[in-house]
Amino acid sequence: MERLLDKQRKPVTERGPNYLVFQDPLWREPFGPNWLAMVIYDRGRFWVEGGRVFYELRSLHGMIFCLLGAVMVFLFGLAEGLANGLKLAALAFGWLYGMNILLALARVQSAIRKAVEGA
Repeated sequence: MERLLDKQRKPVTERGPNYLVFQDPLWREPFGPNWLAMVIYDRGRFWVEGGRVFYELRSLHGMIFCLLGAVMVFLFGLAEGLANGLKLAALAFGWLYGMNILLALARVQSAIRKAVEGA
């Protein structure tokens, strides 16, 4: 798992006998590679229990970034009225954050599976 985190440029901040934790703020490398599977996640924990790998991943910074984009769309949509601005902002947020998470879910599971099978 540590090799996977290294490949994904996620610095390990805590190690234990059966777990790893990483923290990687989105702004640490603002112009870094955006094609990595785990790019949207800013914090995560991997642990092994009973021969199985479990993980928790958080994308708070990515969500805030997408929310700021939605606020900008809201401001442009506000010219056509409050309801229109809110609809456009919800659509923009759903598209920006939702598509990033959907792509990450599939890619991260695949990357973890490959890392575990290769170990």
